[in-house]
Amino acid sequence: MLECEDKDLLGRISSLQNVDEDSMMIGELGIGINPGAVITGNMLGDEKALGTAHLAFGNNADFPGGGNNRSKIHRDYLFYRPTIEVKYFEGTKKLIMKNGKVDL
Repeated sequence: MLECEDKDLLGRISSLQNVDEDSMMIGELGIGINPGAVITGNMLGDEKALGTAHLAFGNNADFPGGGNNRSKIHRDYLFYRPTIEVKYFEGTKKLIMKNGKVDL
């Protein structure tokens, strides 16, 4: 389920994403840790830059080690200085990144 305070943006992303059953499933999560990488507009480099994270929705079946999402699409979204908190099934939470700084 996607959530966003900007309802117009949420609607645009949802219309791009909602292609098939697996298109709304997260297929990839990456946290940029390379202090030498610079954001240039090229996703392959940008997603590695320190202070970023990216999510990809959709297909991951061709990833090394195998994936289960067999969507027709694979869309990447880059976030600059995100805060990421993981919530485990039993209810505990762990802050992974705050404002782009890794907090392990």
